Amino acid sequence: MQNTIEAEHLREAYDENELPKTGTVRNSQYEAANDETEISFNVGDVIERQNTVGENTAVEFRYVLELYEHGVVVWVLDDERYTYYPRNYLREDLTEYEVRVHDDPWGIREADE
Repeated sequence: MQNTIEAEHLREAYDENELPKTGTVRNSQYEAANDETEISFNVGDVIERQNTVGENTAVEFRYVLELYEHGVVVWVLDDERYTYYPRNYLREDLTEYEVRVHDDPWGIREADE
């Protein structure tokens, strides 16, 4: 897997003032798992999804805005668009892609306390 971006680079690459406002931060983490991998995240986290085909790697960053029992609403940073990310898609992504979570790179949860 290629080098992944770190939280401080996310802050440099994407202006916090241009990000959509998040929903309510919950006390519990949202969890998704398949047979091999488990991730957990909350509002304000960024889900990094890498897809490697041959020598090419596509990376997508999804900023978590709202959590629901059946899925999450995210802001796709590079495309600047909202999308709904169903729970079953998260499980599939864990199988098909390299997935990593960046914990609250813009300090949303700290500001909410």
